[in-house]
Amino acid sequence: MKLLREYIKKLLEADCPKPNRYGHGQYYDIDPQNPPTIKELLDCWVNSGAGVYENSMPVMFSPAALTPYREYKRGKLRNNIKGEYYQELKKSIAKTGIKEPLHLSFGKNGIVKIDEGNHRHEIAMELGLSKIPVILHFEREVKLTPHPDDRLKLPAKFRQSDQPKKLKRTRSPKEEIQLDQDVKDIIDILGL
Repeated sequence: MKLLREYIKKLLEADCPKPNRYGHGQYYDIDPQNPPTIKELLDCWVNSGAGVYENSMPVMFSPAALTPYREYKRGKLRNNIKGEYYQELKKSIAKTGIKEPLHLSFGKNGIVKIDEGNHRHEIAMELGLSKIPVILHFEREVKLTPHPDDRLKLPAKFRQSDQPKKLKRTRSPKEEIQLDQDVKDIIDILGL
């Protein structure tokens, strides 16, 4: 029995697999209770195209290990931490633990972020939880979403205006009439 346990443990502690003979990345299993570091998982995904099976059970990470990958930093969550939603969620987690795992996305572009679960992560930090469940996703590209307050700090030329832009006329009225007639001729030819 001891040999069997050691063999299974060795299988679960697999190193990052190399691409297959066709150059495609491979998927592999990890020990959900003792996973590789987030940096190791990212390096494996970016360099070898190898990802952890996404349908495997949630992986357990310490909240501190996830902190650098939050989409919304502390104090910039979408819901106010003094609000009713946040406080109810905090009471629920304190009573029964985190029921819904966080979602951590790894991008081939080298970006990792918590897609879902920034509030749960914040509460786990406040409550001092040692491990929290995380579902891993491996994607081609991961984009960071700036907080609305951060968007205001962008230079004006990069900010999206709330005012609708006036469209410039690209054709003269005579060209537009000709274009309309051409469209009508095509419709007639097609019998539509």
